[in-house]
Amino acid sequence: MALDTEIGGAGTDSYPDLADIAAYAVAHGKEFAITGDDEALAEAAARRGTLFIDSFRSRFPGARTNGRSQAREWPRTGATDADGEEIADDEIPAEIIAATCEAAILEKATPGMLAPNVTPGQIKKSVSVEGAVSVEYAIGSGSAGEQIPVVTVIEGILEPLLGKRGSATVPLLRM
Repeated sequence: MALDTEIGGAGTDSYPDLADIAAYAVAHGKEFAITGDDEALAEAAARRGTLFIDSFRSRFPGARTNGRSQAREWPRTGATDADGEEIADDEIPAEIIAATCEAAILEKATPGMLAPNVTPGQIKKSVSVEGAVSVEYAIGSGSAGEQIPVVTVIEGILEPLLGKRGSATVPLLRM
């Protein structure tokens, strides 16, 4: 099924199209093939990458321009960047496009990496062998909220658009 990139549409799948993601990848020394059998995988990766970017919704400024009838979180009305500059009601900011490209590239290389399934209580925090040797390899209580992936390059790209994080310190899985 073809990727829908209509701005503000009810069926929008992705912010950038496949050609834009591939061009971004080349410009940044990364790989994102869209030929032959790779096209369906690339489309799926673009959709998953967009879902990951939309998961920042609580930290985006403003509100969706077309309300609930709009499939994606952008464009937004009443949005400004970190410098206080207004973002047009029909604009998809360059930061959103770039971050989505990064997310799609990651998702194509390793499908599902941005949305890991975590079962609380089943995360091993330490292992002991005969009491003398032990290794701790997970920090925190093991709750699902602590296992949210943080991709620093995406956080960095989106930083000018994101509101401040809460004051609570929550350990996150860094990738």
